[in-house]
Amino acid sequence: MNGRSLAVAAFVGLTMFVAADAGRGTEATEPRVGIPPPVAWVCETHAVVVAPEAASSKGVFKLRTTPESGEAGVWVFSDLQEAHKGSFLALHPGCAKGCAYSVTANATRLDLWAPKKVAPSGMPKGEPMTVATLDLTTGKLRASSFIDNAIAALEQGTCKAGE
Repeated sequence: MNGRSLAVAAFVGLTMFVAADAGRGTEATEPRVGIPPPVAWVCETHAVVVAPEAASSKGVFKLRTTPESGEAGVWVFSDLQEAHKGSFLALHPGCAKGCAYSVTANATRLDLWAPKKVAPSGMPKGEPMTVATLDLTTGKLRASSFIDNAIAALEQGTCKAGE
């Protein structure tokens, strides 16, 4: 089973969970959307840094998404290649221990927040903030990083479910 098949299987499992839970105190007119089960992802991305110095890098890293409650959870990263200095993960080493994510209402996308769920304007001066989206149907990852309310870096690539 390839990585994309695992992601689809995780999504199908979520759909079955929602369907099984529909009759337990939840009316059919109000579908209950949960979050995907814990998943390990292997991601390959390309990043372009625009501030403080222009640079680009490519590399591979691992993500793990773990639900907490409601429609949110924690994500952690590991195995970031040293040469991938442009990755949003390099801006947020604390996320190796855990940062928040949220799930879209239709459960097809995770929004990964670093260092926390906040608008760029809500960060202290000079501190980076990133929001990354992981499309659960395609595995596409896109990240936008900000410093002082301005774009500092962009990153995109693909992630596959699996160890």
